[in-house]
Amino acid sequence: ENDGAKYFYDQLGKANYELMPIDLLKVPEIPTQADLLMILAPKSGFLDKEIKLLNKYKQRGGNFLIFLPPLFFDEKLDDFMKFVESLGIGFENKLALDRLATMQGLDPSIPVITNYKSHPITKEFSGRTLFPISSSLKTLGKEGIKTDIIIQTSAFPGSWAESDLANINKGKVFFNADTDSKGPINLMLASNVMDFNAKSVVVGSIGMISNAYQSQSTNFNLILNSIAWLTDDEGIISLNRPGLTQEVII
Repeated sequence: ENDGAKYFYDQLGKANYELMPIDLLKVPEIPTQADLLMILAPKSGFLDKEIKLLNKYKQRGGNFLIFLPPLFFDEKLDDFMKFVESLGIGFENKLALDRLATMQGLDPSIPVITNYKSHPITKEFSGRTLFPISSSLKTLGKEGIKTDIIIQTSAFPGSWAESDLANINKGKVFFNADTDSKGPINLMLASNVMDFNAKSVVVGSIGMISNAYQSQSTNFNLILNSIAWLTDDEGIISLNRPGLTQEVII
C-alpha cells in the first residue's frame, strides 16, 4: 500500500542490513548483536518494562532511529517521549507547514528541503527531500549530550509549526503567535549521549519513507546515510546508491 514501507525494507536489505522484529514485552533484553533499534511512529504507550529495556540498551551504547510524526488522535506516549528526551531531543505535537512547498506544486504540509546542515550524514548531500506530515522537534541542550540539527524548514513567515491539529483536520490553518512556533522548524535531529556513545536520529515524518515516495530517491538515501552514521559504517555514506536513482515525485 502507499502508506506501507516495503520499499524501505527492500532498500535496507540491498544495503546488506539484516532486520529483525522485536517485541519488548517478550524479551529479557534487546539482543547484543543489534547495532541499531528502529522505532517507527509508535501509536500506543510503552510499559515500564519496555522503557527499562530501552534505557539498558542506551547505556550499553545502543543506537536509535526514531520516526515521530504528529499525534493527531491524542495517542498517549508520555513515558516514551521522556525516554526520547533522555537522548537530548524534544518532541512537539505540532505540524510543520512550509508555504514555499507550494512553489514546487506541493501542499504546505509537505516541506521541501534543498539545504542541509553540516554533518557526516549530509556530507556532500544534495537534491531535494520531502518531509510529509512532519512534527516539530527541538534540541534540549542537555549536558553531556551532543545534539545536531540535520533538517530545518525555511524561516518564518515561510514556515511555522501549527499546534491546533483539530483545525488542520478541518482544513483551517493560520499562524497563532500564542501557541504556534515560528520557522525554521526542526524536522530531523541527531544526538550522541557522550557517556555511553549512544547515537540517535529522530525524524519528524514517517511518510517520507513510505512506498508513496519510492521515486523520491533522496529521501531514502538520507535515511540510509543516517543508518550508516548510527552504526559507525560511515564509509558507505553516499548520495548515489545502487538501485536508487533520483526522480521527481509525481
